[in-house]
Order: sequence, then C-alpha cells, then structure tokens
Amino acid sequence: MGLAQLHLQRLSEAKKALAYALVLAPGATYTHNNYGAVLEALGLDREAEREYQASLKLKADQPEALVNSARLRAREGTGESRAAAYHLLEKAWKLAPQPDIASSMLLLLPCATQTDGAVPSAEMASARQLYEHLHAPSSAGSEASVRTAATHKEQGSALLGCGLPEEALE
Repeated sequence: MGLAQLHLQRLSEAKKALAYALVLAPGATYTHNNYGAVLEALGLDREAEREYQASLKLKADQPEALVNSARLRAREGTGESRAAAYHLLEKAWKLAPQPDIASSMLLLLPCATQTDGAVPSAEMASARQLYEHLHAPSSAGSEASVRTAATHKEQGSALLGCGLPEEALE
C-alpha cells in the first residue's frame, strides 16, 4: 500500500503506511528503503539516509538502497561526500551493472578521484569502461540508455574531466 502511494505521489499517506509496515516488520529491508524514498521526497534527507542505512545493515547487497544513499551523499556537494557516493555506486554497479548506475558513476568519477587536478590512470580506465557500457548496443540493437541533451552534456563534461576528450565529443 505504501509503495503504491509513493508512486502516486501521495507522500503523507505513503509515509504513514510505510511507518506502520516497519512497526509490523522491522526487518523488512525493502520497506526501510521505500520509507527512505518517501522521506527523501518529503525533503527529510537525514531521516531518509537513516532508513537507507538501516536497509543496508539488514542486507548489504541491495543496489537500490546503495544508489539511494549515493544520491543523498552526492547532493551534499563536498569532494568527500561525492567520493563516498561514487564508492556506493561502485558497489551497486557490481551487483547490478545498469546504465543509470554507470551514468551516475561517470558523472561523479572526476570528483571522486582527482588529486592535484589529475585523474589517475586506473580511473581513466574505469571511465572508459563506463563510457563503453553506456554506448554498447543492447540485444535489441539500440543504445543501452536513452540520453537527453542535458545528460549527454553532463556525461561529456565528466569524460573531459577524466581526460577522455575524444569520447566526450561523441
């Protein structure tokens, strides 16, 4: 019920339903994650992060909770928080190599790895792998992800920041 209300943007109803669900089943990992998503949508980032962490404490291998936590960390805007976000996304990527995770990692890579203005060669290789994954044809023969002009620009900037100018121009 709470998840349906979340998808319908009935956030206050979703919050009540998911809070009640957690009273009934405090060990329900996905309920913690979904409750965190509601709290985040309500602008309660600290409370949301606590729920994402509670979910991950119960079950560490949840790509959704890792991505959600990473999004909050990246939003903090410091180099340290963006590096933490990148490492959370790395864990999520290993569990579920999806184009949206690759795109997020690529955007955070320059912030997460630069030291003295240079991106280490290992991270350049990571950026190239992420780029190749995002542009690999799927089994249907189309691109793995559909990119808007804004996403294309952001990824191009990230690739430039990683020292990959040719890939940034594509």
